[in-house]
Order: sequence, then C-alpha cells, then structure tokens
Amino acid sequence: MGITSYIFVLAFLPITLIGWSILNRLNWYNFADFFLILVSLIFIGSYDYRFIIIILITVCVNYICVKYMDRIKRSEWRKIVTIILVAANVGVLFFLKYGNWLRVVINREAVLWKLLIPIGISFYTLEQIRFIVDVYRTGEMKYTFREYVLFSTFFPVIVSGPILRHDDFIVQLRSKDCRFILTENISEGLMSFCFGMGKKVIIASWLGKIAGLGFDNVESANSVTMLLSVLAFTLQLYFDFSGYCDIVEGVASMMGFKLPMNFNSPYKASSVGEFWKRWHMTLTDFLTRYVYIPLGGNRKGRVRQNINIFIVFLVSGLWHGASFTYILWGMMHGICLIVDKIIGKFWAKLPVFVGRCVTFSMVALMWVPFRANSTGDACVIYRRLFWGDRTIVKDLGQYTLPMVTYLCENYVGISQEMLVSVQNITTVLIMILLLGIVFFAKNTRELTKGRNGNWVAVICGIILFATVLHFQEVGTFIYEGF
Repeated sequence: MGITSYIFVLAFLPITLIGWSILNRLNWYNFADFFLILVSLIFIGSYDYRFIIIILITVCVNYICVKYMDRIKRSEWRKIVTIILVAANVGVLFFLKYGNWLRVVINREAVLWKLLIPIGISFYTLEQIRFIVDVYRTGEMKYTFREYVLFSTFFPVIVSGPILRHDDFIVQLRSKDCRFILTENISEGLMSFCFGMGKKVIIASWLGKIAGLGFDNVESANSVTMLLSVLAFTLQLYFDFSGYCDIVEGVASMMGFKLPMNFNSPYKASSVGEFWKRWHMTLTDFLTRYVYIPLGGNRKGRVRQNINIFIVFLVSGLWHGASFTYILWGMMHGICLIVDKIIGKFWAKLPVFVGRCVTFSMVALMWVPFRANSTGDACVIYRRLFWGDRTIVKDLGQYTLPMVTYLCENYVGISQEMLVSVQNITTVLIMILLLGIVFFAKNTRELTKGRNGNWVAVICGIILFATVLHFQEVGTFIYEGF
C-alpha cells in the first residue's frame, strides 16, 4: 500500500483521520495513541509483514537500552553504552543495505544473501541514533514507551522522512493542539496533500518518462535528447521529492501535527551551500549535528574543515544508496561546497539570478551519477552532453499529450511529421514553464497558508480526481528507495 494508491487515498487515510479525531474528541488519548500506532504498523506491514517485526525489535531494544543507560551514573559507562547502541544501529543498516553490494565489489561472482531491507530503514535509523545520542547528552529519559513507539512508527514519515526530532514530535503529541483538530489545519493539510499528489502523479511521472529516453538509452541517445533528459530528471527529482514532502506534511497537518520543513524551493539557491540549506533540510541538519560537528566542524582550521565537509558528503552519498554512483555524487557535492567556502565572498557579489542559474546548472550536472545506472554510464552521458548529434529525435515528445495526438492523427488527419514537431515543441515549452515555477513560484507552505474558499476546493478536487485516474501509471517515490 503505497501513498499513491487507491486503498491509501480512498480507505486507509479517511479511516485513520476519522478514528484519530473521534478518539481524541472523546478524550481517550491513550486509545488514540494506540490506534495511531496500530494503523502505522498496518501501513508498514502492507509492504511486508516482516517489516513490522524488524522495526518493533529495533524500537524495543533501543528503548530498553536507553532506559538502562539513563540509570548509569558514571559518564564513562554511559558513553560506552551510547557508542555500542549507535554502532549496533549503524551496523544493522550497513549489513542489510550494503552487505550484498560489498560482496559483489570484492567478488563479482559472489552468491548474494537473501537480505530483507525494511522500508524507510535509512530514515528511522537516523531517528533512533538522534534519540540515543540526545539522551546521552542530556542525561535524562523523558518519554513513555507508548510515546516512543508512536514517534518511531509514525506512518506519514516512515517511508522517506522528514527525519523527525523526538523532542519536537512528542511535545506536540502531549499538547492539546494535535488532539483537537482545527478546521484551518484540515484545510491547509488537504491543499498540501492535493498539490503534492499533483506534483508526483502528474508532473514527476511525466518527467520520469522523458528522463528515461536518455538515461535508459545511453549508447543511442544524441546530445539534445540527453540534455533534455538530464533537465527532465533534475525537474523530476524536484517535483517527486517536493510532492512527497507536501503529501506527508498535509497528512500530518490534517491530524494536528506540524512536521519540520524538509524542502524549501532548493532551485532558488544561488550557491551550492544554500542549496543544501533548502534540499532535504532534516538530513542536512542531522549530518551537521551528528557528523560534521563531532568531527570538529570549523573549529580546527580551514584544512580540517574542508576534510570534514568532504567526509560529510561522502557519508551522505553512501547513505543514499549502495553504489559507486551515489558515492561519486556525494564527492562532487563535497568538492563544490569546499570551493563554495573558498570563493564565497566573491560569489556573493554576483547578481542573484546569475548565481541561481549557475548553481542550478551545476546541481543538474551533478544529478547525472545520481540517476545513471553505473559510473561508466555517467561518463558516457557527460560525453554526449557536450559532443554528438545536435538534432532532436522524433520520439522525444511521445509521452506529451498522447491522447490528443492519437485523436489528431486518426480523426483529424494531421500528418505524423507535424504531430511529432508539435509534441517536441510542446515538451520543451512545458519544461521551460516548469523551470519558471521552480525558479520563481512560492512553495506549498506559502501557497496554502490561510487560503480557503470554494475556488480552492474546486482546484484541489480537480487535482485529486486527475491523480486518482493515473495511479496505475505511477511508480514509487525516488527517495523511497533509500
């Protein structure tokens, strides 16, 4: 049961919202929490029932061990327990996610283990690590087991984040603001949910097909097709991840929760450093607090700072996936951020729009290994981007307005050559329009804040109706694979 499925939108979500609302209105707060834990486990188990067992074992072991650590008075023993717990969580993640990859790297003929990788393991592992380290630092355990399980299994964020802060979430859970759901929260949440669905199902899915023309046909695609495919993937990833963030923020808002902002118009950034303050913000925050600062941050000189930055982005690349392409992507961003630190004062003097265009171009080029099937394919793509045939192939626009094209060709009598030209031109114009949106439009939080009225309801209804019609054509969210 994915988020973009009939059963989630038409059954699971309405039942969850109604049940949560009724139990809280009756002041049955404990029952409401257990209900939310139950539906979260059902959601997790819809992918594979064994995921429920794995996440519950992880949650129980972490909670019991941290509870025990809270009773230890000697700081040395507390530190040892913390290190063991963090290492155990990282070890489980590393074994399940990277075990087979390392075996193939060492021996290409190795027989792969049958490993079960739980949905969202990369995200909830970081949440567990944050919880363990924070309890060690503060020296106090403040949550009940029920609260901790609900925090760890909260279904809107389990798949692809954002990475929750335990203190922020449980403080909201204990307040009455999320117990008595406001009409304003429902309205804003529903708008965010519908906008996110539209971004994912309609826009990102179409862009993914365009991107595949180049990335999935590396040897045959020419330069123009490859260039448009790279641009399409750059926009696809934006609308896919932005759409996911809008959806989960909308679901949480309808339940009374406010999630941390995870996506803030990153293509408006005028430097790579600013890009990472806008893209996957909760991951950036985690890596800064729990990797960069413990390594020394910027406290030990410029050279050590640059090394720390490079290590952080190496970790970020490896966190995204078990592949040299992700490692290459992380290294490229690390190098760019180091350069950004060095020339930052000069760069800041450039006109904002120039900085934004250059940054967008750099980020788009660095997305190539993120999408490429191998580092060899990434090298071929880079070569084809700058050398090769400059004509547009006729199948570039094959996914643009297919029904209109079919009707025109079979019932209106327009020639195929003209239709191909119109499709290609329409494809390019739509991508230019989408570029304008990511460069200049407000983000969803700005658009939905305080908005209501009949026209908003009509727009949301149209978007939701259109997305439901296309559910069967939609794949998973890109970040769901991490």
